[in-house]
Amino acid sequence: TFLAFCGIGSMLVTEIEDAGSAEKLAGLIAPFSGEWIMIGRIGSTLGPVDLHLGELNLLTGDLNEAAAAFERSLLTCEEMSSAPYLARTRLGLGEALARLGDPAQADRAAELREAGLATARELAMEPTLRRYSDS
Repeated sequence: TFLAFCGIGSMLVTEIEDAGSAEKLAGLIAPFSGEWIMIGRIGSTLGPVDLHLGELNLLTGDLNEAAAAFERSLLTCEEMSSAPYLARTRLGLGEALARLGDPAQADRAAELREAGLATARELAMEPTLRRYSDS
């Protein structure tokens, strides 16, 4: 239940761009890196903790931590064949890498962004498309 509430909180604070709350939530869920947020016994999920950590760290401006969390999320989303969470992960990692400004990562950042946008469009992920359409 704790992680589910934190996952919902994570989605809320990233939507309203509340960096102060994002920092607090990141601290609360960081010990659960590598896990998935499950809701109840029916198997619903809010995705990997590392996806939420990446989004929270991106919001607070901790770009190195965001990129590291997104890299972990990328692996687990690919292993789970989880298209919606993979799209968000690719977009977040692409943004983190672009904002870090390493020229050696520029092509990868663009490729991640395009792949994430393509999946988000295919799945009609409107909130995700709105969030990343201008970045």
